Amino acid sequence: EPTDVYWENLSVKTIERVKRGFYTNLIAFGCLIVAFGINLGLSFIKEAIDNDSNTGDTSFESFLIRTLSILTSFFVVIINVTLGRIIRVLATYEKHETYSKYHLSVAVKLTIAMFINTGISPLFVNFGRENWFDAGGLMVDIFFNTLTISFISPLVYLLNPIYFIKLCRRISEKKKGDKSKLTQRQANALFEGPPLDMAQRYANTMLLFCMVV
Repeated sequence: EPTDVYWENLSVKTIERVKRGFYTNLIAFGCLIVAFGINLGLSFIKEAIDNDSNTGDTSFESFLIRTLSILTSFFVVIINVTLGRIIRVLATYEKHETYSKYHLSVAVKLTIAMFINTGISPLFVNFGRENWFDAGGLMVDIFFNTLTISFISPLVYLLNPIYFIKLCRRISEKKKGDKSKLTQRQANALFEGPPLDMAQRYANTMLLFCMVV
């Protein structure tokens, strides 16, 4: 389809696209290493608190560890959102010939990156620990990660502040009636629904599927 073609990218040679793809994968891998380091640091903090609980108030220490696990799961979501934005920029840099290839590249890279950050990284962080089912252990981290991605992503689409602002503007323009000064193009843009990001939706669905499997 002509509308699916990135006409300005057709002059880019295949070898150049391969080189750009290698660079983008390298940058994405570096971002995952940084995320892994942060998760590892939080794991050390939880382990230190767990060791101190043997000589102190165990109930308070257990509560503190679970709270850190919840905060870690939210931090994982923040990293996933950041990865999504970085991967979109990287996919644009790859100069794909069509919009379909661009969205496919984003979806595949984003699915792999988010699954490594959400499911694989905690496994390596907790490698060597015996008590996986205790507070702050692997199973607790995976549980809170899965719970967070199950609810946060739909809530982000539902409670999109930009879309709520657009709804308020719609109500305001409707009240003006014939006195509204919007052009037809502006009115069409105002009454459009939220953008459908298929790459992000696909990545979120595949992440949840991989986590529960």
